[in-house]
Amino acid sequence: MHAKIYTMPTRYYMSRGSVKAMMVGFTPGVLIVVIGFLGLSSLTSFIVSFLGGIAVLIALWFGLTRGTYITIDEDDRLYNTFLFIKRDVIPLSAIISLDARHPLLLSGKITKVWNTYRNDKGKLVAKSLVSRQTLQVNEFRDLIDTIQRANPNITIADELLK
Repeated sequence: MHAKIYTMPTRYYMSRGSVKAMMVGFTPGVLIVVIGFLGLSSLTSFIVSFLGGIAVLIALWFGLTRGTYITIDEDDRLYNTFLFIKRDVIPLSAIISLDARHPLLLSGKITKVWNTYRNDKGKLVAKSLVSRQTLQVNEFRDLIDTIQRANPNITIADELLK
């Protein structure tokens, strides 16, 4: 058995640059949908719609900057939280591999990190962990190093170690 990696939870938040890029993409769509939903029949409905759209964007910004992160807790368990919703909790010792995948989105320039682990029933499960570009370089490196220290037998794609 290995020594505990952390004595308190450690979180890896999305970089501000990644959130800004997402918000630039979301803003026109959110405003169009909200304004279209509530209508343009009068100046009052337009203003209410516009302010509603701004409120949605502020909530989304807050959810991405403070409510979206990866946690490694004091019991050496890893889990993602997206918009304040906690996903599956995975013991670091159960992770078998970390792989790099390049979805067609943005011509494959995004590197998605997938972890393969054994769940409580012994079944192999592969889930997306994070897009490499959404974390600061030093935080991404620390995340990979932490997982590797907790489970030295893990297989990590060479691309993720660079």
